[in-house]
Amino acid sequence: MASFLDISLLGGIHAIFLWLLVYVVVWGLLTMIKPFGSKSPTGPYALIALVAATLAVTSTTLKTLVEFMTPWFVFLILLLFFIMFILRMFGLGDKDMTAIIKEGAVYSSLIVVIIIITLFALGEAFGQRSLEATIERQQAVSGPSNDLPVIGPESTGGGASAPGGYSDHAGNPSGYGPPSSRPRPGEVGATNTGDFSLNFINTLFHPKILGIIAMILIAVITVWLLGRPEIMN
Repeated sequence: MASFLDISLLGGIHAIFLWLLVYVVVWGLLTMIKPFGSKSPTGPYALIALVAATLAVTSTTLKTLVEFMTPWFVFLILLLFFIMFILRMFGLGDKDMTAIIKEGAVYSSLIVVIIIITLFALGEAFGQRSLEATIERQQAVSGPSNDLPVIGPESTGGGASAPGGYSDHAGNPSGYGPPSSRPRPGEVGATNTGDFSLNFINTLFHPKILGIIAMILIAVITVWLLGRPEIMN
């Protein structure tokens, strides 16, 4: 039955929106930076933006990269907009907003957030492919091993493949093992499965990694507090 709220047709024009987004962003940055000189025509910028937008749509890797980064950057822009809107509600003027934006801490925070988003996007675009290539090379050199996940369903057992097309030699998706051997809450998850996202999450939330992050945060906060003049005096 047809639904008034059915938006499945928008999937067909998704590539058009992606192309327009990349074209406008690249063209806007080039016209603002003017790498060919302040008096250079805008025709070359439009051509470069056209090529970049076409590559972003036709290349699977670039498409994944842009699709991952776009929602996070939109969320970041909306968050900054609402913060500025709330500050204006409390009486801050244009000069106050300019002074806040010019602070080094604001720039540093934005740069850190942008770097984190970019790193996650690179992992989303290249992580699974790199993992598959590594497993294929290891299997080509040493042959199939029970310690390595197998690409595709199990040829003899017909086991279900995992997200990303992996199953172990027992037919268990992504090397998870049977339900009885899967990690329970409070246990450390496996980091040698065939799913890059699962490996990354289990590595990030490993107790040793969390301990290192906590120690780094404590050291950074300590150095920051000791560097404040009012505390030293």
